[in-house]
Amino acid sequence: MAEAQISLENGVGTITLDAPPNNMLSQPLRQSLFTALHELLDNPDVQGVVLTGSGRVFSSGIDIREAEKGPEVSPKLSDICLVIERSAKPILVALRDMALGAGLELALAAHGRIAAPGLRVGFPDLAFGLIPGAGGTQRLPRLIGAKHALALLLTSRLHPVDTDATRRLFDAIEEDPVAHAQSLVRGFPIRPTSERTDGFQDAKSYQDAISDARGATNVRALGLAAERLVDCVEAAQLLPIEAGLAFEQAAYEDCHSSDMARALLHAHFAERRALNMPELVGQSLPKITRIGVIGGGPAGAGIAISALIHGVSVLQFERTAETAQTARRRIEEELDALTHQGILPLGRSTALLQNLSQTTELSQFSRLELVIEAVAENPETKRQVFAALGAATGAGTVLATSSLLQSLAPLAEACGRPGDALAVHFHGPAHANRLAELVIDRATHSETVAKAVSLVQSLQKFAVRSGGGGGGVGERLQAALRDCLCGLVVQGVSPSTIDRALLDYGFSHAPLATMDRLGLEFCLTRTALLVRDGGRVPRGHLELLRAMIRAGRRGQAAGGGFFAWTQNGRPMDDPTLTRVIPPQTGEDRPRFTSQDIIARVIAALANEGARLLRDDIALRPSDIDTVMIHAYGFPRERGGPMKAADMMGVFETGLLLKTLMTEDEALYTPDPGFAALARNGENFSALNRVGRNRRRIPPHP
Repeated sequence: MAEAQISLENGVGTITLDAPPNNMLSQPLRQSLFTALHELLDNPDVQGVVLTGSGRVFSSGIDIREAEKGPEVSPKLSDICLVIERSAKPILVALRDMALGAGLELALAAHGRIAAPGLRVGFPDLAFGLIPGAGGTQRLPRLIGAKHALALLLTSRLHPVDTDATRRLFDAIEEDPVAHAQSLVRGFPIRPTSERTDGFQDAKSYQDAISDARGATNVRALGLAAERLVDCVEAAQLLPIEAGLAFEQAAYEDCHSSDMARALLHAHFAERRALNMPELVGQSLPKITRIGVIGGGPAGAGIAISALIHGVSVLQFERTAETAQTARRRIEEELDALTHQGILPLGRSTALLQNLSQTTELSQFSRLELVIEAVAENPETKRQVFAALGAATGAGTVLATSSLLQSLAPLAEACGRPGDALAVHFHGPAHANRLAELVIDRATHSETVAKAVSLVQSLQKFAVRSGGGGGGVGERLQAALRDCLCGLVVQGVSPSTIDRALLDYGFSHAPLATMDRLGLEFCLTRTALLVRDGGRVPRGHLELLRAMIRAGRRGQAAGGGFFAWTQNGRPMDDPTLTRVIPPQTGEDRPRFTSQDIIARVIAALANEGARLLRDDIALRPSDIDTVMIHAYGFPRERGGPMKAADMMGVFETGLLLKTLMTEDEALYTPDPGFAALARNGENFSALNRVGRNRRRIPPHP
């Protein structure tokens, strides 16, 4: 139970936040703290109060689940901060390990702060499209000025206690901050932070910091919440504290009700919700300490490096001693590169390589709990590997393919143990990307899924589960995106106009330019592999790609594809593209704004997502969003394509799809779920429930 514990000794009352493990300031804890404060402040025997946290952490801030549900429930943290600040008795806060967001706001309201060495502080609010709402933007700059306050507020990072931006927040740094605070508090001067002017001493520098922040590219890119943060820090200097707090509260409410905050909160919870897989009910996650990797190419090296960095030993197979040595050199070079980039500390790669061993004998894999093959995307080669692994390993050893393009069923059949088979695809770069897609078949055992999820979590990644068949979730939506974009190109929209619309919307890369860089033959082959299995895969773009390839437009390496490419690698619209795609002329030629392009993209992706839900390939809409955000560049601040369709309106999205059916019936015929959800006054978020409450996409109403 979350509560604030009270102790009283020698006239000092100590309140300990007790809500392990991170003392999140949920409504029950806030209520208990509010009551405890009044109890001690009303006690004539109490001469001072120390506030601290149980365990190692002072407080990790609010329970973000409350922010998703709606307005803060009383007592509000801002009210508690006012009680602390206006106390007639001195209140000190003793902080250990970490104080984040609302936890740090609580500390800022006190009359003094004692930190333990190693304390880290920060404001993660911006990552959720929010700003501090309990006085943080008003009290923080009063203590340390605008420059340092903005450094904390705009980064969402953890800052050590002894940096220029944080040092002046604390009255002392002590090994035992609680004991030190208790020894000081009875005679400690009452200094309300609202009356402090330390950070206002140089008014010009303060305003210069505000101007610099407003002009910074990263602030503009972070959107409404970042802009409001800067406004609030400026208000701290210009307004009395009461007006500043009211200004901050209004700004917080603007941010909380924004589409960006809804999208970012959705993305956060979607990542955590993905672990709710039916196969994991009643399953424990066994610890995986050593894995086997088949193949020493880039994919195999990426998997091995990710495992080594996170303490999982690797046994790598190659056919010959020579190719095994080549594979080892590739891993060594990649680790050296990570060291040069500052991702790994000096000397770490040598220690990691001690956990890498290699073999040319598959029999060495017999005692491993999990083996991943990462050989070339050739169906017959992969079947042969799975057949050999089935013979070399025993029942219970998980046999995983790293491929998303191969159908799982033939591989599972080849190994002779379909219950032990699944796909585990680490989206690249494997050492950095946090997403792994698991593709399972009906025959896959629950224990197999549990072992795969355990490995993924050991590598500090999150897993998204999808049903059988090639492509998983992401490759099928990627095919739908290419259908949509190629359809626009055929209608005369320039590739640069399309790419610019998606980049402005927030995509991490320009899709058509990316296809050129990958090579159009590569893109064609990937979709063709999905189509080969006979599944329902968007394939409208294949005809255009084939025509472009026949015309010699193979992509950047060939000098041109959708774009003409300059010698310095810059894409430019190429008027000769009309030789492959006859231009549309006359009054009927469609005109597309950026908004039109984005609406089509959202509609096409959400429609394909609905079909994946209906085909039991995706468990829930939020899983689709997680995959598209982390692996395919969909902007996190938009929440993913399913959330974007929700915000556009499922009824409106369904209507748009109907109007587009004449252009591409296969792509745009709306799934019945749009009409069914709209009729019930619901959207895709209603299908994000977990466990027994999980709902299937509804049939036609």
